[in-house]
Amino acid sequence: MFRTNHQSPINGSSHESRITGLKAPRTTFLPLVFIGIGALVSLGAIVVFKNTLYYPYVEMSVPGGIDITFLFNGRKDKTSCETLVANVTNSMLAVCPTCQAKAKKCLDTLEPQHRKLLSAEPLDIPSARLPDGVATYYASNPEIAIAACRESERLTSSRVEASRIICYPPKAARPALLPRDPP
Repeated sequence: MFRTNHQSPINGSSHESRITGLKAPRTTFLPLVFIGIGALVSLGAIVVFKNTLYYPYVEMSVPGGIDITFLFNGRKDKTSCETLVANVTNSMLAVCPTCQAKAKKCLDTLEPQHRKLLSAEPLDIPSARLPDGVATYYASNPEIAIAACRESERLTSSRVEASRIICYPPKAARPALLPRDPP
């Protein structure tokens, strides 16, 4: 039979358990475990990074105390996100040189308030559905905010339907954005 030798941990000596007659290939098994774990971590990282979307986000301050926030559907690569952020900012500043860009970034995760903007849930402030996102309008006087939203809608009313802006007052039902493949 097999013999087992133990040293007692009670007297302070190290505990060692050996079964003689069996040889456990620990030196070959342990590296294989680490290689397997490393492969799983690498695969997980590839899946996570491959599915990352970048959401163009711009906040503009407009004369009259109006803040307009733009949030667009996610992009597959950061470069196309950054291009859209720059285009939106430059377009706004071209027609409104006194406007200020308060935030220009590509979000790689959406907070609950951002998810709500892109959803069909009613918002507490005026909002406009854009062809590929949403714009919200905030002012200390709610009448000014809704007027700015409606003016945006009016300015795009002559465009092709797919590129029109549709304004929704606070607490109004809004249609969900149509699902599309991210650019």
